[in-house]
Amino acid sequence: MVRRGKKPLLSKSKVAAGLVSLTISIAAVTGVSYADIDIAGSLLSWYNKKAEISIESLEQAVKSETEIQKEMLKTELQSRLEQSSKEMDAFTEEQTKLRIEAIRQYAAALLEQASVSNEQDKQQLLDKLNAIETSAQQAMDSLMDSYDPPALTFTPSLPAEQVQPGVTGDVYGE
Repeated sequence: MVRRGKKPLLSKSKVAAGLVSLTISIAAVTGVSYADIDIAGSLLSWYNKKAEISIESLEQAVKSETEIQKEMLKTELQSRLEQSSKEMDAFTEEQTKLRIEAIRQYAAALLEQASVSNEQDKQQLLDKLNAIETSAQQAMDSLMDSYDPPALTFTPSLPAEQVQPGVTGDVYGE
């Protein structure tokens, strides 16, 4: 029994079903098209984030290892400078003793070669040779007192981060 003036129920449900299916189709197509864009964007974002984390981790590791190596180098250089200073002091002391002994032997040889006729001449010659020996010792002592050994500290150069290599900076002083 169909009523007049009113549309049948079957057509309203068909329209409603059509709208629902159209909405679902549009949502599905839109979702699929956005899914492709979102996957590519998500992958790119993920890759960039991972790359940034890796770079930061690498930079931190390099800085940390650089500091460790700087400290090790500083300690080793300080140790070598101190050893070198000790060796220089020992060498200087040995050379001073050798030179003083050579002067004494030379003075003794001159005394043996000298023919002295009396005790007064002999004493005068001895006094002159002693004065020469004393003067030589004083000259060597003065040399040792004026010797300024190198400083036993290590002064590092500018860190690599502050040095700006490049043609522009080198040529134009920037």
